[in-house]
This record gives sequence, structure tokens and C-alpha cells, in this order.
Amino acid sequence: MIFKEDKYRRNIYENFAKLAKYNTLKWLIAHGIEGYPSQIGRDLDIACDGDKHTSLAISLFIDAAKENPATKWIIMPNPIWGKRVLAISDNYEVAELHILQKMVSGLISLTPDFDNFQYIQGIFPVNETVTTFKSLTMSMLGGSKKVIDRINEQIFNTLPTCLQQIYLKIKANKDISIIDKIKVYTYYTKSPVTMIENLLYTIIKKIKSYSSPTTPIIYITNISNDNLKILKNDLGEIFLDILIGDNMSKKQIKYNQARQRLILLTKQRKDIKIDAEFDTITLCIYPELLDIFAEYNKIYYNDEFTA
Repeated sequence: MIFKEDKYRRNIYENFAKLAKYNTLKWLIAHGIEGYPSQIGRDLDIACDGDKHTSLAISLFIDAAKENPATKWIIMPNPIWGKRVLAISDNYEVAELHILQKMVSGLISLTPDFDNFQYIQGIFPVNETVTTFKSLTMSMLGGSKKVIDRINEQIFNTLPTCLQQIYLKIKANKDISIIDKIKVYTYYTKSPVTMIENLLYTIIKKIKSYSSPTTPIIYITNISNDNLKILKNDLGEIFLDILIGDNMSKKQIKYNQARQRLILLTKQRKDIKIDAEFDTITLCIYPELLDIFAEYNKIYYNDEFTA
């Protein structure tokens, strides 16, 4: 198995942030630096003020990736869930920039205030409302117990009352009521029309995801559970999961492809197009596998960013 650290992505994220500050990029961190500087997230979720700053952010991130001598691949997947750039090192470490198209979760949404922020360590612009919405609100509405470990007393005191009440219920293992959720909905989104627009946006995204694959489908003649475990360890930061798709429906496979999950087939299927075939999984095929991933998404890495 390949041993990884966070030095590669840390270097790229920090250099990107410095370039962004120098070039007066209007952006905010939504998720990824909660433990910084002692640790840093796998990916960097950000919001940008319009198309101009979105394009600038992508260009600056690519510049930061190219400045790191370990970078071997730069890939821009299908932007179904927002524009993304993956920088991948020769040791299969990844730094991923994810630019959120809209901050929407079901009925609720948030419009970031790009003029209201403070710098973390002098380079990462953070607005607490934005980071709370992305990192906590969506999870809390789903009743995720993971938020218990993310919220200390200081963070709890910054939460709006409606979220404090939900957090206390999750911690006490109590059910979240419809009334609890409505309080959150009305806190973030005052207009019923906006709520309907947000719901339609979410539904349309879900529908489009079935025709917006980001990863190729790989046919493997022979793969053991141990091989799959090693593959997940080695490339699990690049692909959000690696799954055997033999028993999945075509619809399930398409949705998982849209979620940046690598699908492996060990049986031939007439309803699924295979993008590449290998006899087995070994370390020596990783470069070819990532070349295929890059080729699969090359249409999105256009001349605007390769000049």
C-alpha cells in the first residue's frame, strides 16, 4: 500500500490562497480548513463572486498545481456538482478545488457576502455563516451524528438558535421534527418562491447526474477483496469510492459515476459501455488508469486553462 501525507495538498492550497490574495480574487472558503493549520482537508470547497472570479480561481489553482514538481495529472471532471480541478501527484496524492455553483441544500440556500470575512493564517478568507452552512447545516438537517464531533462550545455559541436546538436533539439521540426543520428553512430562506426555486434546482441536478458521468467504467478480469482494499487505499483520495458494479442497475452505475466514484465490472454487460479493460489490479496500472480518467474528462480541461 502507498503511504500518503497531506504535504502535497497543503502546499497547493496555501500557494493557491497566496496567489488568490495577490490577484484580488473574490472568494470564500466553505469547507476544507476546519483543522488548519494542524491539518487540512482532502478537498477545498469554495464560493466565488461570479463567473469572472470562478475562471480566475481555476486558473490560479492550476498555476499552483503546476508549480509543485510532484504534480503529474491535472483533471477537470464534468461540472455537474460545480466546477472542480484535481491535481494529482506522482505518489497518487490529490489536491481538489471544488467551486460551488450555488449554496443550496434542498429547500434552503445561502448567498455569500464576499465583503465580510476574516483571514485564517493571513491567507484563507472565511465567513462563519458560509462555513456553518456547508459544514454543519446540511449534515444537521439530515440528522448526521458526525456533527457532534465537529461542534465545540465556541462553535455552538456562534450557531443560530434553530441549529442549536437541532444539535442538542442529535446529541440526545432525539428525532428532529418538521417544526425544527421549518425553523431552519425560514432562517436561511425567507421567500417561499426561493424555496421552490431551490427545490427545483436540486431535483434538476439529480436528474442531470444520471447523464453526467465523471469517471470511466473499468472491466477487471480478476480482482480479489484484498486487491480492492489496496486499490481503495492507494486511489481512495482521487475517487470518492471504488465499487464493484456487477449487481448495480444501469441507473445506479450512472449516478455513482456522477459522484466521482470509480466503477469496476468483473462481468460483461450488454447495457454498459466499458471504457478500459485490465487483467488485474496492480501498482503498475495506476498511471494508465489515471491517464484514462484524464482522457475521459479532457473536454472540460479546455484551452482557457491550458494556455
